[in-house]
Amino acid sequence: MTILRRVRGVVGTAFLWAIAWSVVLVPPAVYGWWHRESEYFDWLPLAIVGRTILLVAEWGALHGLLFALIVAVVAARNGGHMTLARFSLWGALAGMLVPVIFGSAWWWMLLPIDGPLTFVAIAASGMFGGALGAGTFKLARPAPELLITGPHESDDG
Repeated sequence: MTILRRVRGVVGTAFLWAIAWSVVLVPPAVYGWWHRESEYFDWLPLAIVGRTILLVAEWGALHGLLFALIVAVVAARNGGHMTLARFSLWGALAGMLVPVIFGSAWWWMLLPIDGPLTFVAIAASGMFGGALGAGTFKLARPAPELLITGPHESDDG
């Protein structure tokens, strides 16, 4: 497999995971903001929606990028043998690592942190990552070979 195909796979996975995270998380996030701030605004500012979409899409893209890198490294080691369980496990691992790695950058400012809420968020992120890993496996499987009927060579008359 060429380097360009691998890069395309990593970028494509990051893009798909960004879309999936946005579809799932943006509506409740915007609703929660609107529910809290509705007494101050008569209409929903589109800037809030746009920023929420960007932040959640970046978060999802980080998950997809880490997942694709894990898949690339592990698949290269075991000869490319892919199973649904492995993809789910790698997706869950990526889902848990992103909040731990990138979230820890802000945790030192928030001390004392809310430990139970942090663990619930990491677990929920891991479960969603596992589900996306399984979905990615279903999308990435090679298609079955089609049975083509008819002449395989050109008819010269």
